[in-house]
Amino acid sequence: MTLNDLPNESMVDGRDFWEALEGMLVSVRDAPVVAPTSPQGEFAVLAKDDAGSTPTPEALETQLTKLALAIEIELELPEVLVAQEVENTAILQELGDRVNAATGTNYRAVSFETSDVRGIEVGFLWDDDRVDLLDAYQMSGPEVEAAFGPSSPSPGREPLVGVFEIEGREITIVGNHFKSKGGDDPLYGATWPPLRVTEAQRKMQARVVRDFVSAILDTDPGALVMVAGDLNDFQFGEPGEGDDHPVAILEGGTGEVPLTNLLNLEKDAERFTYVYDGNSQVLDHMLVSPALYELFAAVDILHFNASCPDALGEDASTPAAQGVRPRSAGGAVYVPAGRSCPGAWSVGWFNQHTRMCGGRRWLCVPRTSCSRHA
Repeated sequence: MTLNDLPNESMVDGRDFWEALEGMLVSVRDAPVVAPTSPQGEFAVLAKDDAGSTPTPEALETQLTKLALAIEIELELPEVLVAQEVENTAILQELGDRVNAATGTNYRAVSFETSDVRGIEVGFLWDDDRVDLLDAYQMSGPEVEAAFGPSSPSPGREPLVGVFEIEGREITIVGNHFKSKGGDDPLYGATWPPLRVTEAQRKMQARVVRDFVSAILDTDPGALVMVAGDLNDFQFGEPGEGDDHPVAILEGGTGEVPLTNLLNLEKDAERFTYVYDGNSQVLDHMLVSPALYELFAAVDILHFNASCPDALGEDASTPAAQGVRPRSAGGAVYVPAGRSCPGAWSVGWFNQHTRMCGGRRWLCVPRTSCSRHA
């Protein structure tokens, strides 16, 4: 239903206009209820707006071109990519098809609707010629609903689980996009220490993901598990937070099988994936189980994005400076036991700017180096 003839004068009682519309049937897809049912049997819903910030065809073409170049040139065609801020599977597959046409790969895409009212999703791209996708599903259940769902403080992106077979090994990858820091006090604002109102939800989200991973590792301590994506938080506790920060929760506490954050293995000067108000920081992470860490060969963060001027954002000839507030790229190489560097496989991730398919954040895997912890 589209309302074109809204009143343009002040009305003492809006019911004079709206009551005339009662009884009309409307269809709103996957709309979360955001208020209790009234005595009259009415309830409010919040509709997703997938078209709200749809780019022009020219802008979309530029972003798709830049992303395809980045996957080919910067990430060097990793076996699996974890993507955040995907509009839908179709646009992610369009990106994969462009890379396939240019390089001969066979990337396929998967993503699912989330509770984010903007319609953004977490997705996977994988090369079907080198990797088998055994299963893909969204985490669910009461705890997931409370941390990510419509009833959570800020409805967001439920984690996406992919079970892949690579080089004869099964690996479970959990793709994430946690609650942003939007709404927190600025670092150099009037309030000190700054109030971080979004912190509690990210901790809740981290606990949900950690419990999921722990269930896998408690059953099989040798399982290959990765937690990757945009966690929207640092690798250390902020003032007054202590050690109970979201990344620490994921790394594991007493009695839990630890996860290793590969970003911590990068050189200090290179350890950033985002530049905000002049501050270089890490918001994107890749954590791995002990068995997967044993296969780990190298980590690097590529700064072709966050360190480039915004003016390059409209230049379709380069993958640099994609989207709004671009971030860096980085990642890790995994070498199967007994295999040389040419046998390495890699996992990377990137963040597409909402509905523009423009990479803001990248965590990639350089396959050209096989020196451990390089």
